[in-house]
Amino acid sequence: MKRAVLLSLILLPVLSFGQEKVGLVLSGGGAKGLAHIGIIKALEENDIPIDYVVGTSMGAVVGAFYASGYSPEEIESIVTDPAFQHWMNGTSTERYQYNYTKEEDNASWLSLDLIIDPEKGAQFNSPLANDLIINFVLNEYLTQGAQAADFNFNKMMVPYKAVAADVFTQSTLALDSGSIMKAVRSSMAVPFFYRPIKNNDQYLFDGGIYDNFPVDIMRKGFSPDIVIGSNVATRLSETYPFDTDDQIINDALLFMFLDKTNPAVLSESDIYVEPDIENNYSALDFDKVEALIDSGYHAALRKIPELKEKISTRRSKAQVTLMRREFFEKFIPFEFYDLKLYGFSEEQEGFVRKLINFNDGTKNINQISDAYFQLVSEPYFKNIYPNFSFNTEREAYVLELYLKSTAKNALT
Repeated sequence: MKRAVLLSLILLPVLSFGQEKVGLVLSGGGAKGLAHIGIIKALEENDIPIDYVVGTSMGAVVGAFYASGYSPEEIESIVTDPAFQHWMNGTSTERYQYNYTKEEDNASWLSLDLIIDPEKGAQFNSPLANDLIINFVLNEYLTQGAQAADFNFNKMMVPYKAVAADVFTQSTLALDSGSIMKAVRSSMAVPFFYRPIKNNDQYLFDGGIYDNFPVDIMRKGFSPDIVIGSNVATRLSETYPFDTDDQIINDALLFMFLDKTNPAVLSESDIYVEPDIENNYSALDFDKVEALIDSGYHAALRKIPELKEKISTRRSKAQVTLMRREFFEKFIPFEFYDLKLYGFSEEQEGFVRKLINFNDGTKNINQISDAYFQLVSEPYFKNIYPNFSFNTEREAYVLELYLKSTAKNALT
């Protein structure tokens, strides 16, 4: 008996060795967050496991795609497609086609006009980024991954949380269940640029307002043994940038709203990865996708010796591929059988139901896409946002449409 106990004590370190759980934290940072894709790619190529993902803003976007089973190569293919530019600024593409009834003043998602009124004071008049396309795309690309996890993000291929901000209570929320479109979209709603949407009856904004590098949320939510922190949110300038102030003023406005990343929250056992993008790219450089991904990739490669020293667990490409295949087998193809409307008047609801009806049976994703973009081409329906829900009994999807009025100062 004593020999058995002694043997087990001797073997215990061996058995437990190499079983560390690794959490990946992805900061916000606008377009610079696309560098996270390269970091994930380098980790997979070197058999470094990723057991949990927590992301803010663009980190939440990249994290959601990865948690949903997309490989880094697949995510790279998506964001390097020219259509990605249109998704981010809301201009139409052949795949997601609709027509404006009037020409927008500025298609840029970051154009602010400050109006000084003697009676009302200073007010922002901002043509927010048109989010009609990105809202639909997030549903289309991510809902099946959430459905496969019963809309519990902890059961996705890689357990996942998106970080959002409640500006009323000035608190941070970790979103880990329900609509993944709403979770991701809430996490990227930078004030004055993207309108917020309601998630569980709450208006939520970009998580970077209060926590742009959510290491604490990772630790509290998943308790990993080791955290890999990928940070792309750095100070714009140590001193006033006299030579480049005109070029980076929009970046400065963007980061004015966001909490500054503090790598000190990582412990000595953790690994900090920071792509070399501080002086070369801005938060709006969505047209420099390849270079940003490459920067993240090489930043992670430089950390591989440290990563392999601190993390003894290995997960081969074949193992990850098997994980993806098993997760994808749970996906139920898009088949829509019903429409639910929220915030519409009786007259508006009648119009919508004539356009999108199920009298002839169910609809596939292309039919839903065509009907949605035809609807939002109407001037009265430009404040719509969609959500895909799932009926487990029917094993089919429901298109939900929410119509909301525009609030003052272009915040919503």
